[in-house]
Amino acid sequence: MPALNFTDDLLSCALCYLFLVGIVYAAAFLVVCIVAVILQPRPVKNLLQRWMKPGIFMAILLFIGDVYGLIWGYVVLGRFYLSADYCGIDFLPFLPVIQMSRDPSFPNSPAGLIHGSTLSQIYLLWLIFALATWGTTIALYRWLRGMALS
Repeated sequence: MPALNFTDDLLSCALCYLFLVGIVYAAAFLVVCIVAVILQPRPVKNLLQRWMKPGIFMAILLFIGDVYGLIWGYVVLGRFYLSADYCGIDFLPFLPVIQMSRDPSFPNSPAGLIHGSTLSQIYLLWLIFALATWGTTIALYRWLRGMALS
């Protein structure tokens, strides 16, 4: 039984992921840009051209990660484990499911492994989803760059 109601929670989970993870991506991108300016000062035109590539890649990763996160929520979450995360962000392509998301925050919170699943199985599923996320992101980025160059 899926943990999320498909019709009610799809948009809210997608927007929550985009907002919260988007803030983290934007902060990381900003830090990298500031460090790049400090280490290699260049004219603004050159900096904007250089920042466009990682910016586009991170935007693609954000949206593809959101799609795979939604799939994770309907395929894995609720079938193999229950999460204590009330926002539903259990899949990140660069961070496996951690103990904290499975531990109940409140005494009566139903969270943890279910149906005899093991943490190794969860990590294997995460690896499959993460590889698919990164592969799709890289393929889409290369396809878009190829279209821009032609």
